[in-house]
Amino acid sequence: MKNNKYYKYLLGIIVLSGIVESIIAILQRFSFLESNHSLFSVTGTFANPGPLGGFLAICLVAGIGLSITRNSFRFIGAFVCLIILVGLLLTDSRAGWIAAMSGILFLSRNKIHLSWRCKSMLSMILLFVCLTMYLHKKASADGRLLIWYCTMDMIADKPFLGYGSNGWIANYTRWRN
Repeated sequence: MKNNKYYKYLLGIIVLSGIVESIIAILQRFSFLESNHSLFSVTGTFANPGPLGGFLAICLVAGIGLSITRNSFRFIGAFVCLIILVGLLLTDSRAGWIAAMSGILFLSRNKIHLSWRCKSMLSMILLFVCLTMYLHKKASADGRLLIWYCTMDMIADKPFLGYGSNGWIANYTRWRN
């Protein structure tokens, strides 16, 4: 991708859209704009905060990547990443945070020249963030784990043909009990 001279422009568009989404999220949080969901105060232009958190995680990693590779973007990059970080905080999306930390860890391992101790420390921080995100909404995380466990059992029962169209919905309650 480095041979393509337009990849930095593409990353810039991604970061710019992240700034716009973050500003919308901030305005929603302070009730200047209406949310797209009745249960969540912050959704950006998405239907709920989960996809917004994932999108802002991508935008944050792209912003950090641009800050690292472009000298002209370094000064503005910190401010831009801060705006996107605030938007990500407002989403309260566990998956978004884990995605952002994973992307930052990937950048630190491949783009930033750090000692092995710093890289190990970043890995430990990622593990801590994952544990914290699990404990933050434990009941929700346990529910997802139960769904995954039941789904794995259903796949093991009929690995090749499955349960057909809408078969998961029709058979999930039998596996859950």
